[in-house]
Formats: sequence, C-alpha cells, structure tokens
Amino acid sequence: MPHHLSPEPCSLPPPAARHYHSALSIWLSVDPMADKYPSTSPYTYCANNPVRLVDADGREIGIPPFGIGIGIGIGIGTVIDGLIYKQKAKCSTMTISGNLQAVRHYYWGGGHKVKLDSKYTTLLMNTEKFKKMHQKIINGKITTSGYFAIDMTKEKDAFFIGRTGVAFNISTSEDGKINTVAYTLFTYQNQPDGFSDPNFIIENIMPQLADGKGSNLELGGTPYDFIPQKIKIEYPNPKYHEVQ
Repeated sequence: MPHHLSPEPCSLPPPAARHYHSALSIWLSVDPMADKYPSTSPYTYCANNPVRLVDADGREIGIPPFGIGIGIGIGIGTVIDGLIYKQKAKCSTMTISGNLQAVRHYYWGGGHKVKLDSKYTTLLMNTEKFKKMHQKIINGKITTSGYFAIDMTKEKDAFFIGRTGVAFNISTSEDGKINTVAYTLFTYQNQPDGFSDPNFIIENIMPQLADGKGSNLELGGTPYDFIPQKIKIEYPNPKYHEVQ
C-alpha cells in the first residue's frame, strides 16, 4: 500500500505532493522537475543517493553545504522514514517483531499500542519459568488465580520486552472433570505491559531509578503499551480424578 506525507493520517495528499511507497522506497508519481535530470528515473529518491543528496519535498534534488552532506542526508532520510512510519502507526496497529522496531516505534509511533509478533508468545511459553508454573497448575498445586513475572531480556531478539508478567485464572467445568487455565501474557500488575525508556544502561546501574511507562528517564520518545495475548488451556481436574 502506498504511503504519503500529509497533515492528517489516512487522508489524501495535497495535489502537489508526490505519493511515496515505503516498501519499495520509490515515489509513485513523476518528479515535476524530471526534465532537469534526463539520465535519472523520475521515480527515484535523490537519484538513489540519499546519503549525499537531499530532496525535502519530492520535487528537486539538492546538495547540502560542503562538509555536512552525509549528516544532513542521513538525517532527512531518517525523518522522512519516521514520518511515514508515524502515519502508518496512526492508521493501523503495528506488529513489533524485534528490538530495533521496538525502539523505532518508541520514537515515531506516537504512543499507539502495538501487537507483539506471535513468536514472542511461543518464546514466553517456552521459558523455564512459564513451564514450571504451568506444570504446577495442571498438577493441582496451584488452584487459584494469580500472577508471575518472567524476565525476557536474555531471550532472542526480545530484550525490549524486558521483565513482563503473566496473569492466570483457573476455572472448572460443571461436571468437575475439566479445568481451564486462562493466561494473559505481557501484563504488568493486571495492566498492559509496554515499552518505555530505552535508557537501559542507567536503569541497570541505578535500578532505583527504573520506571514503568513513565517519563523520568525518557529519551525523547513516547512509551506505549503491548496488547496482551490471551491463551486458554484445558486439562483434567486433578482433584476430580483423585476422588475417583
């Protein structure tokens, strides 16, 4: 789906604007000044050289002042990409699938809640902590609702999730034969967990400063919530079978 830079999310661009396809990294309409660059495709951005050149409005390529071309080129490219991402985040719920994307959403997602890729549900449920707690539940050692925390910081590509929580509720069928445990993953004390400041170094050195989704250590971005994942698992009621 093509995306464009416009004042309001999901709205049509003004007539003079050029449509931009973020997946292909090309403009979908011709550069109005294309006749100035007969050897270059009118659909490219900065003649395919965004590090050294700039094109702030999608119409004409420019060369930054000597000595700062690389910095400005990278900066403008990052801003354009960020603005496109920001509009996408306003129009639809983003799915986070890695640490870099998590930080990107922190700076450009506007605080909108996100889904976590399904691989993180699998990853969490395969941690030793989760498996031990689940085993206690199906063995009848835990029979009430509860909550436990899991540290995901050392799991593959899941550092951004950090220390997250799992809430659970156990119910029994009318005939008493079957129990169902309903898990709510990625929670924090019965509230949605989320991503806040990426200043992990300071928080590790001074854990007393570590915050939840607050503002005391934010580095210019906006904290956001994860959409909790709900999983239900049925198992034989240990107490019913003990009686039998």
